[in-house]
Amino acid sequence: MNAQKKHQSGIGLLESLVTLLLIALLASWSLPHYQQWLNETAARGARNDMRTLIAYARQTSVAMHRSLILCGSTNGSDCDGQWQHYTIVRTSQENNQANSTEEVLARLEPDTRITIKGPGADRLFHPQPTKNMVNATFRFCLPASGSADSPRALLLVVNAMGRTRDESLTSDAECS
Repeated sequence: MNAQKKHQSGIGLLESLVTLLLIALLASWSLPHYQQWLNETAARGARNDMRTLIAYARQTSVAMHRSLILCGSTNGSDCDGQWQHYTIVRTSQENNQANSTEEVLARLEPDTRITIKGPGADRLFHPQPTKNMVNATFRFCLPASGSADSPRALLLVVNAMGRTRDESLTSDAECS
């Protein structure tokens, strides 16, 4: 009988350990960045939802020939300036319409990971956009991340005509 030695193939223990070590190092580096990416994506989504709600309020005000209010709400039906819970669009009780009732036309509930800070007062949309309108800024604050160059807050600036523009902040001053 010829004693031939068979060549064994496969992965050894050392190769397996090195591979697992590399996977662990990559995961420890990428998971914090992935969480930051998820938070930024949630903030961008909340900002886009708010932009859509503002455009809806602006267009509906003109179409209905009626003033509308964009405001923060704790319960989703009454304006109380708490932008963190709900943002609603509702009809406005106008002086010249004694029979008018206020009703909620649209409601937005934000992602709980994002802190929304709105303007101090409700935002009023008029059918003729020249009536006493002021600029407003909405801040979409992200949870703290380890990176100093990542955005700390995303801003949505609304001008007096109801048009929006995006900005970013890297300081904590606007969100604390």
